[in-house]
Amino acid sequence: MKQKENNLLTGILIFAIGFLSAALSQFYPETKILIWITLVFSIIYFAFGWYIFRSYFPDGSFPVLFLMGYLYSGVFLAAVFGAKQWPLSGTMIPFSIVYVLAQILIVIKMRKKLSGESYIQLLIEAGLLLTLSLTLLIKV
Repeated sequence: MKQKENNLLTGILIFAIGFLSAALSQFYPETKILIWITLVFSIIYFAFGWYIFRSYFPDGSFPVLFLMGYLYSGVFLAAVFGAKQWPLSGTMIPFSIVYVLAQILIVIKMRKKLSGESYIQLLIEAGLLLTLSLTLLIKV
């Protein structure tokens, strides 16, 4: 039980740092360290999302866990593209909204397999990512 709580807190901490760096990089694009931190957290979610979400989805299969990590990674990567104002940001940012909506649908569909705490946490994270994606869309 303690291991699960530690993994859950680690997941929350990873999300909080990644989200804050992604949000702040939009307001301070000249601060390159924020963009690099966001890129690192995007790579972390892409490579290790299955491990991070294992504490949220105890009965989740590997493809679902990997997909959740991929979707989180896509939103953070869109934030990097938006902060750098790269040409592909016009494509990545609208797709980030689709990614967040897919996350919400996955969480709602798997609601019965999740604990109440994990369900609420994932919906809060999805809401914050949706806010970030909409902010990116307005900025572009």
